[in-house]
Formats: sequence, structure tokens, C-alpha cells
Amino acid sequence: MVIVDVSGTEPTEIASIPVEGRIQDSRLVGTALYVTTQVYRHRTESEGAADEEIWEWGSQVVSYDLSHPAFPVQMDSIWVPGYQNVIQATSEFLFVSTQGSLRRDRGRSTLKIIDIGQADGAMTELSEIRPAGRILDKFKINMHGKILRVISELPIRPLQTDLETFDLTNPKRPFKLGTVTLGKNESLHATRFDGDKAYIVTFFRIDPLWVVDLSDPANPTISGELEVPGWSTYIQPLGDQLLSIGIDNVKGWRVSVSLFDVADPAKPGLLSRVPIGTHHSWSEANHDEKAFGWIEEAGLILVPFQSYEESGSMAGVQLIDLNGDTLQKRGVIEHTVAPRRSALKENVILSLSGRSLMSVDATDRDRPELVSELTLSWRVDEVFSIGDHVLQLTKGSQWNGENAALRLGEADRDFQFLTELDLGSTPLVGTAMRGETLFIAQASTTSVPVPVAEGEKQGPGTYSFVMSAVDLSQLPDLQLLSTQEIQLENPVFGSDLQALWISDDHLVWQSSQDNWFWGNDVVFDGPARGIADIGFWPGGFSGSRFLAFDTDSADGLQFLSDFDLAVENVWNFSDGHAVDGKIYISYQKSELDEPGPGRPEELVIKGRWIQKNFLAVVDYADPIHPTQRPAVNIPGSLAGVSHGGDVIFTKGMHYDEETLVTNNREWLDALAYDGVAAHLMDSIAYSSQWPHLAEVTQQGYVIAGQIQEDKKDDDHSVADNVFGLYTLSSWFLNDEGNFERQDPLWNLPFGASELKLTDDQLLLRQGQEVWGFNIEESGALQLQSVYEPFGCYWFNLSGTVLDEGDHLWIPASDYGADRLSPTGPDRPLVRVSGGTFFGECEGYCKTSIHVGPTRTTFTASALDQSLPTYRQYAYGANNWASIADTVDWNVFSELPEIVGCPDCADGGGEWIEVNVAGESHRVTFGNGVKIDAIQPLIERIRSLRGGFKIPEPKIDSVNYIRIESDCEDLCRRRIHINQSTSRWTFSDPLGQLRAKNYSERTPTLDWDRLDSLIDWRVVQDLVSRESAICYSCPGTEWIEITGGNQIYLIPAWFEEVSDLKGFLFSMLNKYQIKPETEGVPEE
Repeated sequence: MVIVDVSGTEPTEIASIPVEGRIQDSRLVGTALYVTTQVYRHRTESEGAADEEIWEWGSQVVSYDLSHPAFPVQMDSIWVPGYQNVIQATSEFLFVSTQGSLRRDRGRSTLKIIDIGQADGAMTELSEIRPAGRILDKFKINMHGKILRVISELPIRPLQTDLETFDLTNPKRPFKLGTVTLGKNESLHATRFDGDKAYIVTFFRIDPLWVVDLSDPANPTISGELEVPGWSTYIQPLGDQLLSIGIDNVKGWRVSVSLFDVADPAKPGLLSRVPIGTHHSWSEANHDEKAFGWIEEAGLILVPFQSYEESGSMAGVQLIDLNGDTLQKRGVIEHTVAPRRSALKENVILSLSGRSLMSVDATDRDRPELVSELTLSWRVDEVFSIGDHVLQLTKGSQWNGENAALRLGEADRDFQFLTELDLGSTPLVGTAMRGETLFIAQASTTSVPVPVAEGEKQGPGTYSFVMSAVDLSQLPDLQLLSTQEIQLENPVFGSDLQALWISDDHLVWQSSQDNWFWGNDVVFDGPARGIADIGFWPGGFSGSRFLAFDTDSADGLQFLSDFDLAVENVWNFSDGHAVDGKIYISYQKSELDEPGPGRPEELVIKGRWIQKNFLAVVDYADPIHPTQRPAVNIPGSLAGVSHGGDVIFTKGMHYDEETLVTNNREWLDALAYDGVAAHLMDSIAYSSQWPHLAEVTQQGYVIAGQIQEDKKDDDHSVADNVFGLYTLSSWFLNDEGNFERQDPLWNLPFGASELKLTDDQLLLRQGQEVWGFNIEESGALQLQSVYEPFGCYWFNLSGTVLDEGDHLWIPASDYGADRLSPTGPDRPLVRVSGGTFFGECEGYCKTSIHVGPTRTTFTASALDQSLPTYRQYAYGANNWASIADTVDWNVFSELPEIVGCPDCADGGGEWIEVNVAGESHRVTFGNGVKIDAIQPLIERIRSLRGGFKIPEPKIDSVNYIRIESDCEDLCRRRIHINQSTSRWTFSDPLGQLRAKNYSERTPTLDWDRLDSLIDWRVVQDLVSRESAICYSCPGTEWIEITGGNQIYLIPAWFEEVSDLKGFLFSMLNKYQIKPETEGVPEE
């Protein structure tokens, strides 16, 4: 919150106050300011040794003493729980209404009354009122003398609206005077109090306007009602008239302004209505009355709006005259983005949007004329750094009419553009910097008719593609060197074309497109020839286009070729990689796996579609006539190319060659490519943490996120090290063709969602943070800096740039661009863990806790795996904040790995591990031992660990699922057993037949028998093998065991569970599906 002195010719900021949350409302009473904000906060409730973290929404009411504006003083604070609370205030009272909960109190609000009448800002909670229903907005709360009037909607069925009056003569003990009910089966919308009348709008299919007489507060009565289409969202009383804005639903869904006659409350009437937009429109004024511009002295209404027309979207301010009993639509002030507010000064309208402030001559209101426009902001989609300058790009849009543009400014201060180059209305779809020249691609998705001779039939139009070269050698001047426009029969899709340099002078723009839909199952006519399988027909079209240009022609830019990699039933194109005059790209292709022979002729069998990855190489030895090599099958999507194209890297799942079953683990593969075939050299697995990323440097190093690290020793399992820990690592191929990691391994607090590789630098985005790494000649990564954006908004690393001062420029789309200063390269804290262990014990005697920025994971297990591993999660940042304050990495990292003799006694031991970016250190010590240097950290770990309670180990439920080999009709059989109920489900894998179910109580003997057959050592051993299960293949069967907050999936064909499977199979066969007319009883 900023306090500004406006007494002089220029506004001057004299003070600022940080305010928690989002401001809802404020009131200035004398020199006391009251501010209400919506806050999401956490609080800690202590219960024994455990602290429970609770997050809650609420309104924070804070008062400030502004008797000395330059030195504001916070005076008082009141917390009111609830989300989207409604705020209203007078000079004496502040009202805060909760929205109520349908589950707890059937949606009734609680209206709190707070005294704000003190000059110094002191506040007192006086009382609270429970109205009949839910108070939806501030216009439904009104003080008239000592009478409080409240309008609420009862959200239960049937809907109704209640207007209630309360006596506040003694505000500490208010009491109800009267009530009136209206609008049965209708939702409540706009309301307004005016003296001793209330105007209420409800809506179902039409809009009743209700007039309520409040002259007798104890006996409110309905004076009149008017039914009109649509509904109002805001009402402005004008004596015997009401001016409103709302929605007209007669022809589409349009913003409308209405004028009502209420001179006779018993007979209200609609005088005039003006809809805005052709079919569909929207206005901020429908949600915020401050956007509704009513200039009474000029008889002028100003309505900001957006509409969707056949030619695209439109944004502007609609001018409407109010003359007596008539509304007249006049002209529109057009904006490129949604306008927010407008004001009138003489005959000049000032119109404000997020982009600019316009000054408009409205002498002729039918044709408002732009006088001047002050640019306040602009969209930024990409940023380039050029010495001590920064170039910002706006891509533009044909949908909203925004032009593409370049803006150049200095990099060493807040960006103020020095030069602007308008690139026209064709959207910018690609950029490439080469030396002191910027190459730009623009493409239109709107066709242009081809001229034909008179009498000839008009054929299909063409699509414009424009490539331009901009000279950057004479900054701050931006000079257009050359432009070539070509007409294409088919449009170039995509807003971010990839620029691929196939030589120093030849540039190729790559555009990939997937248009996909799912159709019906594939059915083969004629004799059956194999096992039925589940399959869907994937239809659609897709392709990858390559447009080649000569950038060093004597005649300027020269178009060379348009190559279309159009293959039937392909999709998911990778990025292209240009190496030695060739472009490498991969795609997925759908191929039909036809059923084989062996089934009765009368049975109609279905095939299945198999997805395969292929490598395509386009050779530009002759750039005018590029050629394509035969496609080569590869194990995954292309991630990169090295060694002059002789080595390729792919990312994808591995499948069994016979069954096509996968365990859903992704792999990073290195393959030797000889131009004819690809041969697998080595593979490394990704972990279960996502996302899985990979970038290949020019030197052939592979930088990957989330590669599996199988660390394991006697004190802690793989899960202790890997679970919840994200990583970034650098790899290279050794002389034997195997992957070898280049230390250090970088631990991350969050998963890396995006990587950007430029020469010897790597940018990594995780959440809102960006980490910058230097890539050494050995391929090792070294953290150089950390960048934290100012706000919470979406951005892509592809458009970012580091300037010469190591500032990171982030394009923030409609919010402009952020210039971020580097912090670091200190080692950011990633995770803090701790645990206990014993040499000999029974039960859950091994525990661990892992505290990350947003999640805490607690794990308990038995040494001999005789019990199911128990795992529990706690979400939120409170644990992280409390433990991070106790960690001093410099002190902790100097401690020895073992303190004392934790293995010498039966008392067991403890360990604490601290992970920072690029390093980790573990200290193991005897149970209960005190280490002065880190004792606050030890106590905090113990406290957090003690807050988790381990329940008695037990089986929660068991599922046995079996798909019969000769799968017809309801051939997917499943039995679900828990201690109280057993349930059988028989279903059709194709989903064409209705499933049949049966359930009964589980006999105690059956449950005890089932419990005795489950050996947790066996279960956990089988799960660790990560066996692949085909969940749709005929002949497949598996067991799902739930216990300890986890689900264990086990293939039923393992010998170790043969007794368990036999028992479950006998239970499953208790009920059988018989042919067609017979079956399991319906539940």
C-alpha cells in the first residue's frame, strides 16, 4: 500500500506499507484507515509432542493511524476465518460476512459487526448475526439509521431470497425485526437499497425486478415486480429511475445496459435497453461497479467490454446516451486489450487499459476520434541481448488485432524503449539471431483469395509467409534490410517455429503440427485370425514442414524450398537437430498389429494399434531439392545428436518385444546411427520423479534431469535417498560406448520443468526459480547464479536471455518483461532428512523423515521387511521454514560422518542428512546423543518425526484381477476383499457391455486365511523387481494389496504367491458368468 502526496504539481510517494494477502476493501474514517485483505495462512496447533500444521483462508482486518501520513502506524488487527468474505462498512461499523459451508451450516453466512468509530483506529468486535442464507456481495448489506438491512440467498433447494431487518440500537445485542421472502426457485443477482426501498433482481429463465417497501422495518413488504429477459448485476438508483448493467440472454450472451421506471413501486417498467456486442460479450463492470462509467451531468454512460465477433475478438468502450426515458447506443472507443476505466473531461474521454491511456475527442459521440495515446506497457514474448541493449519482441495476434513489433532499450536500467519497429498485423512465429542480424518469420493462418479470370470458379486461397532481416549493427536504430513474402497452398502452423542453420548462409524454419482424434474400434471382416485385442482407430493428419531460405543472396533473402515430412498416421514430432547439412527429427507412427490365425471363423476379432518411434533425416546437400533418408525405427523420441550425426540420443519407455508390455519406466538411450540403422549402445533409467528432461551439448555431453541414482547401504534404502529428491546430472559416452556421469550430481528442491542450453551455459527452471549453470570443458556443471521472479506468472525459458551483466530477462507476456539480478552462487538448501535405526529389533524400528520445501515424507519399516512399509505425507511449507532456520551448511558439512559409536549398543542410532545443491552430507550418531553444533537441528528433526503416529500394521484390502485367455464379453474378472465386504465385478474390456456386480459380507475365516497367506517379505521383494504388467492383455492376472498407506501390485504368476493366488482364485470362482442370459445377480 502506497501513500502519495498529491498537493503539488507532481505526485510524490511519501510512505509505503507492506500488506499481507489480496486487498478486498478499505475505508478511511477521519485519519484512521481500515484495510481488509484475503489471506491464506498457516497456524500450528500443538498436541503433545506433535505440532499439527493447519492452513486456512480468512480476512485480515488491519487499522492504521494516518494522522501523520508520512509515518503511518499500524494500530489493530482482527482475523475472520472464511474464503471470499464479503466486506461492507460505514463510518461506525465494519461488517465482515463469511460465505458459509453447505456441509457445516447449510450455506448460512455469519455477519460479524466490528466497531471502527474510534479516531485512532482501535477496533472492537461487537457481535455477530446469522442471516437466513448466504450474503453474496456488499450491496446486500445496508445501514439505514439504526436499522441493518440484509439480503441473502438460501442455497438449498428450492432456492429463495430473504430480506431481513435488524435493530442495531445496541450493536452488542442486535435483534431481528422482520423478513420478507421472494424469488422462489430463482438465483439472487443485483440488489440496491435506496432510502426506504430495496430493489432486488433474481433470475431463472427471466429476470424479475422486485421492489420492496422498507418504510416499516418490522414489516418489509413487496410493492411490485417486473419480469424481463436476462438479469442485472449492478443497479444505480436515479430517483424514479434505475440504471443497471447486466446480461441479456435473448440473442447469445451479451452485456446490456437497462433503464427502469420505478416512479410507481407497484408497477415498475422497462423503459429502454441497449445490448453490447453482436452475440457474446463480457464486461468488467458486471463484476466491479467501479468499471461502470455513469457521468450524470453529461448524460453519458461508458461501458468497457470485450466481444467475440465472426472476424475475431474486439475490445473497447461503448458510449451510451441517457436522454429522459431513452438509452441510445453511440460509438465505440477501440482498444487492443480490454479497457478498464473511462472518465470525461469536457468533450474529451480518457480511456485506460492495461496497454495505454487514450485521449479521445467525443464531440461527435457516434465517431469518437483518437487525439493521443500514451503507451503504458506492451506484451513481451521474447528477449534478445545485444551488448548494452535489450531487444524485446511482441509476436502479435490476428485474433485481437495486436501488431507484431520490436522494441529496443538499454539493459542497465528499467526498460524504456528507444526505438520501435512495427512489423504489421501478420503474427511473428520465429526468430533467429546471427551475428548482427535478426531474422524474423511471420505467418498468416488466414487465406488470401487467388485472382481468377472473369467467369472462372474461385479456387482455394493461399497463405502468406514472410521472412525479414533486421540490421542490429547501428543501434539504437533498427533497419529492415530485406523482406521476402511467399504464398503457400497450406498454412504454416505453430507460433514458435524452430530455426535450424544447415550452413552458415542457409536457414530452415521447422513447423510441426498434430491434428488428432480418436475414432471407433477397428473391426476386421471375414474369418477370425487371432486373439482378440483392444484397439482404437487413431485418425487425423499431421506433418512437419521445413522452409529453407538463403540469407546471403545478392538479392537479399531468397526462398529455396518447402519440404513437407508428411507421413500417414504420425504424430509427436521432436525438435529438429541440424548437423552437417542434415536435419534429424523423430516422430511416432501408429501401425496396426493384425490378429493372427487360430480363432473360429464366425467370431469378429479386433486388432490393436502400436505406437513406434522413427528417426527421419532430411539431407540439404541440395537445399532447393532436399531429400529424405528411409526412416529408421528407434526406441524413443529424439533428444539430441552428437559426433557429427553418428550418435543419437532418445528418450522413451522400453517394451517387451513379444508382449509389448512395459513397466512404465522411461530410459535415456544412446544409439550409433550409420545412416541405415540405429544400434543401441547403452541406456540409463530415469527415476520415478517427473519431468524427465535431456539436452545434448555441441560437445556431446547429455544434461538430464531425474536420472535414477541407486544409492544403497546398510543404514538406508534406495527410497531413503531418492524419494522426493530431484536431480540434475551431466553424462558422456566413454570409449566403450557406455554412459558415464560427470560429477557433481546436483540435487534440486523441485523438479526441473525446463532446460535452455546456449553455448557454455545452461538455464534451468524449477517452479518460479531459474538456476544458471556454467558448463565446463569436461561437461561438469557449476552453479553460477539463482534468479527469483518478482511475481507468480507463467513463462518459458525459450524466450529468456542473459545480458552482459548476468541479469536474466524474462518475457512475462502481457506483464512485459522482468529484469532479474543474480543471487548466489551460494548452495541453496534442497532437503533435510533424519532417521533412526537399531541393530536388532522387532516391529517398526527403522524410521526416516524427509523435509522438502512443500512436502514432508515420513517412512517406517521393519529391518527384516516382515511388515509393510508405512509412509505418510504432510504438505505445506511450515515444516520447511522451521527446519531451514536451524541449518548452517558450513558448520554441518565440517562434522565427521560418525559421531561416537552408534553401533556399539542396543540403544540404536540416529542420522541426519542435509542436501544442498551439488552436495550432501550425512552425520550418524548414537540414539539420544547431544551434538552442540547442530543440537537445534537434531531437536527439530526429533520433534517432526515424533509428530507422525504409526498405526497397527494390517492389510486394508486385497484385489485379484484376471483377464481370461479366451476373452469374450464379461471376461475381466475382479474380486475386492476387505475385512467387512467381498465384492465381485465382471466387466467387458471393450466397455461395450454393462458390468455385473455381486457383494457379500466377508467371512471371518476367509479374512483370517487371507491374512495368513500374505508374507510382507515376499510382497516387498516382488514389488522391488518392477515387473511389467499388461493391464489389458488376455491371460493376464495380478494382485493388489493395500496396507500402510500404500498399494502393492504383484503379478500373480510368481511362484512365491502361488498359495495366495490359489486362495483368491477359489474365491473368484465362487460366482461365474454364464452365457448371455445368465449371470451374476445384480447388486
